[in-house]
Amino acid sequence: MPTPMDFTDAYAEAVTVAEDSVTHYDCLTFASSLDVGTVMVVHSNENLETPQGTYTACPFEFQPPETEGEIVGQMKITVNFLPKAARIWLMQQSRAGAQLSVTWRQYLEAGIDPDFECRVPFYITTVERKPGGVVVTATLPDLVNTPFCRRLMLSTELPGMVL
Repeated sequence: MPTPMDFTDAYAEAVTVAEDSVTHYDCLTFASSLDVGTVMVVHSNENLETPQGTYTACPFEFQPPETEGEIVGQMKITVNFLPKAARIWLMQQSRAGAQLSVTWRQYLEAGIDPDFECRVPFYITTVERKPGGVVVTATLPDLVNTPFCRRLMLSTELPGMVL
């Protein structure tokens, strides 16, 4: 029977046991309620062509939701060396009062649908400019009705849930 673990431990274990030939491309899509344009970045040294569009190579760091006790449903994203046009777009949309969102996807290779997609977009609460990039804080819009599990459901803990 598996032991329950938090997201950070589960992610670390998945990376450890993954085949060396498998690469997960973390991708972020920033969208605005006031503009049809988007900013799409991939944590890679090369652009990534997908059915959803072309992700621009751009180093970034992010902390997935609920990886620490004090952070609940919040993701902090630091995008370094963001292309100037994308940085200006994000700052303009933020200043204009647009509802900004970010969608997180993972791909195994170019040209295919995502291997993982967080179906609920995170709403951006702050955009802070930094030299060459931005720091974005995004939260889930509704923690109560989020349509994906946040807890490992084991028969020992929830016997009525197991069919």
